[in-house]
Amino acid sequence: MFFLGKNSKLSSKVIFFVILLSPFWSKSLNVFEMSLIGIGSGVVYHQYFDKSLDKENQIVNKSKVIEKYFKSKNRTMNSDEFSDMPIHEKLMIIEVLNSYRN
Repeated sequence: MFFLGKNSKLSSKVIFFVILLSPFWSKSLNVFEMSLIGIGSGVVYHQYFDKSLDKENQIVNKSKVIEKYFKSKNRTMNSDEFSDMPIHEKLMIIEVLNSYRN
């Protein structure tokens, strides 16, 4: 396929305009239909040559983000720190730990 070369954008534009402006065919398109063809070809052209997507799966990326979030929430606590806390904070920590186990 000749679209894979360096001048792929230029060659695709040339082919589009040659087909569109070919004098051997009769086209009865009004301005609305021509604008739809132009907009549609622009969208298809942009999607075909889009380089923003990488090969990594979106689910893998989402699971990495969630894993980083849970790792950032981990915190080690000394028993002295725990004993110095007020009772309501101790109960909240115990409740969260209990919910993680279930």
